[in-house]
Amino acid sequence: MEISGELSDVLLSAFDARRRLLKRMREGGLVLAGDDDRDLHRLQEFAERNQLPYRTVLRSDAPAWSELAKTTALPEAGTVVVTGERRVMTAPTTRDLATALGIDLWCLSDDSRCDLLVVGAGPAGLAAAVYGASEGLDVVVVEDVAIGGQAGSSSRIENYLGFPRGISVTTFATRCRHTWRSASLTTNGSPSTLARSCPRSTARVG
Repeated sequence: MEISGELSDVLLSAFDARRRLLKRMREGGLVLAGDDDRDLHRLQEFAERNQLPYRTVLRSDAPAWSELAKTTALPEAGTVVVTGERRVMTAPTTRDLATALGIDLWCLSDDSRCDLLVVGAGPAGLAAAVYGASEGLDVVVVEDVAIGGQAGSSSRIENYLGFPRGISVTTFATRCRHTWRSASLTTNGSPSTLARSCPRSTARVG
């Protein structure tokens, strides 16, 4: 993909189209199951903002619940998540889900190093990550919830450089994801302490 830009564009477009199709079909391997309550809504919001294809199975939908129970040990109460690898998680936090899906900082070792740490995956943070990676820097982006930062809670980004008519958060995040290929995005983390020591700085995430 690094050698052929045209082939890379074709493959990335195909993967993006597949993701959109899976989201429309409510498929993709990730299952969020439980009651129609706040805990389930929290996980649904996390999946939506991170553009994760998933489907929802409600306990009140007896046929769907019974069908899922044939292959999965389901609890009598509470929320349950079934990943694409058939891993069952009971009452997970968003951090638990992020860890299971490999999109959080806890997958990195304590002594991991990078050239540039960008705090916040909003429009400015994503732009910094793209340009840092384009200069050959090892970039890590830390975001508390999902791509888009605070702008991700709105449907559209207005008055952003290069998009005089505005751009949807989903489209913007997708384009950035295609652009920053050598940068690492991690969600559900935020720096709790920053320390300066020569010749480098240290950040503790938690």
